This record gives sequence, C-alpha cells and structure tokens, in this order.
Amino acid sequence: MSAKASRRRTQKPEASAHPHRHANPPSREQLRRENERLLQENEDLRRKVAEREKQIAEREKQIAEREKQIAEREKQITDAEEQIADLERQLAARQKNSTNSSKPPSSDGLAGKSRQRGRRKKSKRKPGGQKGHPGHHRPLVPPEQVQEVRPVLPLECKHCGHSLPQQP
Repeated sequence: MSAKASRRRTQKPEASAHPHRHANPPSREQLRRENERLLQENEDLRRKVAEREKQIAEREKQIAEREKQIAEREKQITDAEEQIADLERQLAARQKNSTNSSKPPSSDGLAGKSRQRGRRKKSKRKPGGQKGHPGHHRPLVPPEQVQEVRPVLPLECKHCGHSLPQQP
C-alpha cells in the first residue's frame, strides 16, 4: 500500500465524522419534510407499540384463564382421587368375611360370597396308576413261611352271569 492511499484512508473518516458538514446544507423544505416523515414514523411506531401492548394484555388474560382452569381441574382430580380411595376402603370392608378376617362365620350374612372348598380343576387323567407307571406291590411271602393256601374262585361269570364250578 502506498503512502497516498494510507493518507486517503485517514482523511476519509475525518470527513465522515461530521455528517452535518455538507457542502450544501439541506433546505428548510427538506428539513420540514424530514421532520414530517419522522413524526409519521414515530406515530406508526407508537401505534404498533399500543397494538403489541393490547396483544400482550389479551395473552396475559388468556394465561390467567388457563391457569384458573388448570387449578379447577386439579381440584376436581384431587376430589376424585379422594372419592376413589374412600370407595376402595368401603369395598374392602364389604368383602371381609370369616375366611379373610377374624369375623365369625355367622356374621357373613346371606349376601356373602360362598367359600370354595376343595374345588379343584378336573384332570384329564383317570384315577389310579397311569400307563407306564411302575407298580408298588406288596412282595410275596417266601414259600417256607406259608402255612396255608386257599384257592379263591368266582361264583359266576361276570359277562354272562352263569355259575362256575368251585373246584380248581
């Protein structure tokens, strides 16, 4: 950069530091128009500020309404929760009977639920030992300890009912 350019740079800010030092000062008419424009702009800005303040006031009013509604609903919720707790206590008291409290059976009344005694779910299996199950039998007595042998024969046929001989 040359010395002339650096001098120009230092001179320009000095000239622009005083904006009112123009070669041609503005005329009275120009100043009057500028003043009217600024007054109009000022009036517009005041109108906008008033509108914004009105909007803010409306929003604050809406917020206050909503807060009031929220407070009312919270009160309704707490009332409902208290009522639910009370009803649950009443239901628990009504469901007490001689099987789940220290009340005597005579106080159960007619409306009490009947007790389930020994009611089990029905099994699909038949009673007794199942197929493939190893049996548990009484062992036979050794022949040396046997004192008497008695033959036991059926009296009649279980299918047709005819009598059977009683000799082995």
